[in-house]
Formats: sequence, structure tokens, C-alpha cells
Amino acid sequence: MSHGRAARRALALFAMAYIMRKGLHYCCVGGQIVFMDLRSDAYFLLRGTSEMAFRAYLADGGIRDLDVLLAQGVLVESDTPETEQPVLDVPVPQRSASEMSSAHETFGLKIIFEVARLVYTTRRALRTRNIGELLDAHVDCCRGTERQVDVTRMDSDPDTFARAAGQYRYARRFIPVEHSCLLDSLALDRFLAKRGLESRLVFGVNAEPFSAHAWLQAGDMALNETVSYARMHTPILVL
Repeated sequence: MSHGRAARRALALFAMAYIMRKGLHYCCVGGQIVFMDLRSDAYFLLRGTSEMAFRAYLADGGIRDLDVLLAQGVLVESDTPETEQPVLDVPVPQRSASEMSSAHETFGLKIIFEVARLVYTTRRALRTRNIGELLDAHVDCCRGTERQVDVTRMDSDPDTFARAAGQYRYARRFIPVEHSCLLDSLALDRFLAKRGLESRLVFGVNAEPFSAHAWLQAGDMALNETVSYARMHTPILVL
């Protein structure tokens, strides 16, 4: 019996897989691996032994110094190998909606009230919910009743996106809430969703000096950021 138990334990260990913890995302920036942790709403780097172990894991699934990555919560044990998830990507921005829409175009009170409601609702959600939970709920909402996706618009009709982004930008001037890249990206995404326009919410990082940013993008057009500033950041998560 003892030999049987030992054999079963050996088989269990052999079958054990190691996967990245849910809610953890990474990218390589300037030769460094930067992590975004949705669980703690934080960014961090690996150094020394931890970095070498993770690079080995990425290269060939190597498990050198595995205990270090497990202890830091970068990897976790799993009974089954990780299932590949589709990775959304965006092209490098080539144009900006803020540079395309007319600065003199104005809109009615209805748009201002709509944007105000979205901004205040989003601000409340950011204050009361974990970032991971908030993003899950946001994606579900935009993919659900609010957005009737017309994927042909994303690349073929930039003027539609530019005008909608311009409406939001104009109305936002009248709302006494401090601008925030994440708050306004989420609110603008909801604004676009109501008009059947599909965009990508992009989180990006810059290593030296470190900075994190969020913006919306449709095709190669940044909707609420300049081309130059968006290009300064490497995407780490795209929703």
C-alpha cells in the first residue's frame, strides 16, 4: 500500500501544471518584464533570480527556481495545463480622434447629461470595486445590452468614431470631475457602446521613467489620447 500511495503521489506531481495566476498580465518594456496585477491594482517588476526563473518559464516552460515564483504568487499550481486564451491586440496608433474632430462643433444638453451620468457612475465604481471585478463587469456591460457591435465600423468609418469621441470630449468640459485616463476611458467606452461602436481599452506602461496609462483605440486611431503619448506606452492588457 505504501508503494501504491507513493506511486499515486508521483503521478500527481508529474501531472501538476504551473500557470500564471489569474488577473496577472505582463509585457516586456526596455528589456524589463513589467507585471500588472488586477487583484491588487498594482504594477511590479521581477529582479534577479525571480526574473531569470520567469524568463525560463516563458522560453520553454522551465521550472528552475520555481519555488520563488510560487512564493511571489506569479505562478500557481493547477491540475490541468493552462488553456490558451485569445489575446486581443491593437496596431500602433497612427492617428488621433482629438486631432480629427472639429474643435468648434457643439452638442446639446442631452449629450452633456448623458456624459455626466457616465462619469459619475464610473467614478463611484472605481471607488467601491476591485479593479479586476470592475473591468469584468465593464466588458460584460459593453458586450451585452448596450453595444450592438458593427465590426465593419472599427476600421472603415473613422469619422464616426472621431465625431462620437468629440461629443464626449465637448460634454466632459462641463463636468466638475478631475480627468483620469482610466475613468474617462471607461466612461467613453460606455458612451461609444450605446452608439454601437466597438473600441479597445488599452492599458500601457513605460519603464524608464515608469508610467502607466489607459486609453481607447479603434483600429489604428487613438480615441482619447494623442498619437505620440499613446506610442510612449507598451500595451500590457487589451480588453
